[in-house]
Amino acid sequence: MSDTLASQRGLVVSADPDCEAIAKELAATLGVPVAWGEGSANAPFTLWATHDGLSVTWRDGDAPLGTVRVNLEVGRPGRDPIVRAVRSSRRAGTLHVVDATAGLGKDALALARAGMRVTAIERDPLLAVLLEDALHRANQATGADLRDLASRMRVLQGDARRLLAEVRPPPDVVVLDPMYPRLRGGAKRRDAAFLRAWLGEPSNDATDEERALQEVAQGVASNRVVVKRPLKAPMLAPGVSGSLRGATTRFDVYAGRRLADATEPNTLEKA
Repeated sequence: MSDTLASQRGLVVSADPDCEAIAKELAATLGVPVAWGEGSANAPFTLWATHDGLSVTWRDGDAPLGTVRVNLEVGRPGRDPIVRAVRSSRRAGTLHVVDATAGLGKDALALARAGMRVTAIERDPLLAVLLEDALHRANQATGADLRDLASRMRVLQGDARRLLAEVRPPPDVVVLDPMYPRLRGGAKRRDAAFLRAWLGEPSNDATDEERALQEVAQGVASNRVVVKRPLKAPMLAPGVSGSLRGATTRFDVYAGRRLADATEPNTLEKA
């Protein structure tokens, strides 16, 4: 068995009795062991395969910490500021957006719900598997609305610094949401807690890798690059042409390959 990063983190795959073949295929894809009974109960992370789809449970010793599953049926309530930051004055249905740091797909789903075509790129193989499973379930759903939503989305697994230049058609907008440390006193949401447990706590400072990704994105996007940041955090890179500010989050906008429309304001209104 190959010594993958996923296996180093303690991931195993388990399944319902009649989904064992799926579990073995997933284990081979991720380079991790299959575990049954006590083997899965004691693992730090377990990817579960059932007829209802995939989910991940994680634990700290004997203490279970939570379960995460990606569902396209679940949307964030209310007006989402990322939609406004990405769309600006353009019609959502005309835009092809790449979410280059997809994670568990929250931003990609919000943009697809708004009518945009979305390519979600995720470097981590486990997160990509969860996204692909959610998309597969949505494509098989009985509801036409959910199938229509899924038809506007696709998932690519790999390093966005390489994949961005290969996306066809080229994106109008690229969205970046680098992980950042949890704000002091902020709520520790389940999904965010899982990402920190699985990927590790991010640095307080923008890394060279994140700046390199922003530079690649700016060279690929025809319209703009939108970078999600904590409200008081420094810019990921210089050259911000405008920002949309919320209560705790800021969306910094960088001009894409084409010059910004002369009629478009340089500063976006508060979310």
